[in-house]
Amino acid sequence: MDNKTKRRKFRFAQMGEGPDILLLGGSVADWGDVLERLSKSFSVHIPLFSYDVVREQSDSDLVHYLELIVEELMLNEFSIIAHSVSAFTAIQFAKQHEQKVKNLIILSFPNLNRDKEALIGKLYDKLTRSNLKKSGLVMRRVFWEVLIKNQISLLNPRQSDIELAAVTLFVFGEHDVLASRESLGVFNKQFLEKSKVIVFNNCGHLLMKDNPLYLSLVIKKFILENNDQQIFSLNHTKKI
Repeated sequence: MDNKTKRRKFRFAQMGEGPDILLLGGSVADWGDVLERLSKSFSVHIPLFSYDVVREQSDSDLVHYLELIVEELMLNEFSIIAHSVSAFTAIQFAKQHEQKVKNLIILSFPNLNRDKEALIGKLYDKLTRSNLKKSGLVMRRVFWEVLIKNQISLLNPRQSDIELAAVTLFVFGEHDVLASRESLGVFNKQFLEKSKVIVFNNCGHLLMKDNPLYLSLVIKKFILENNDQQIFSLNHTKKI
């Protein structure tokens, strides 16, 4: 890791050099192997949503917080990688800043047709069983539940007309009980026809931990080749 920085009230981590990536969701520890590989080709910026940081934001507006970070980092054009409920924040940001977000990679997009309270509970249990404590952040239960609720509230599951200008890739794990292709029903059909979907065999909700090597390869090719079909000719069933 190149450095962890605190400027004003912002907390974020940075590593690598190259085209800019904004990484949302999970901890630095969760992304460790993927970050190591991506940082060889990209400049990766990871906002750290600690309890104190989010508490300072009016109405816990995570989209606005991202806007402030992007301004602080002086990012003009970049890609966003978002995992799980962080995708809701990423989607709203991408809708509001079409000129800035070139590519959007959404991993494990949760199924909003589920009961919200049940989904929140399952997401909390799943994500807090990962290596969050290794990131050095104190993940308080109340804060974590509020963070998930705030991000879920950004999308209305009854809508089916969400469309984005950014070139978009959706990635799911075949054994993920919280996310699947059915989750994409909230998006505009024409938009989905232009997007790409990959399902990783033998993977669950935490794709970055279940198969970091292959995920890194997919992300790198998608961003650098910007929808080149070569990326999708790879053998997804091969266990790496």
